[in-house]
Amino acid sequence: MNKKFKFIIILTTVVFILTFVLISCKDPYQSDEAKGYIKEFKRIVSEFNDKYKLANSTSRIALSPVISDMQDIKNDLNRLEIPEGCEDFTHRQEYCVEAMDYAIEAFLKFQSNSEDLDVIDLLDKADHMLNYTDKWITDTEQSFE
Repeated sequence: MNKKFKFIIILTTVVFILTFVLISCKDPYQSDEAKGYIKEFKRIVSEFNDKYKLANSTSRIALSPVISDMQDIKNDLNRLEIPEGCEDFTHRQEYCVEAMDYAIEAFLKFQSNSEDLDVIDLLDKADHMLNYTDKWITDTEQSFE
């Protein structure tokens, strides 16, 4: 065999192998694990949002069990495992936990008769961050379609 022919065979083999590898590689953000994670993430955030709305209409004296439920839900989100290869989800999860912390802190301050401006500031932060999280969930779900 001449050198050109060997080179063409080797080059063809390399191209074939690279093509196979690229085709077989899946985007981890499109995996079943990522879809399951987003589904569970959404469920937890939805549950928190329900408690958050309830807390907004609960008297100071009756807030303790609602705040406790909110803390439990936040802890559930904190324990949610990030799928392998989806490191960006870590930032989103931490961001949402921070939003939940702001909401919980606001209701704790409200319950202890803190300054209204402090409570309002914390609730504004929580609202903004939770709305952003809801949008991210929706956008991510749409990317699966």
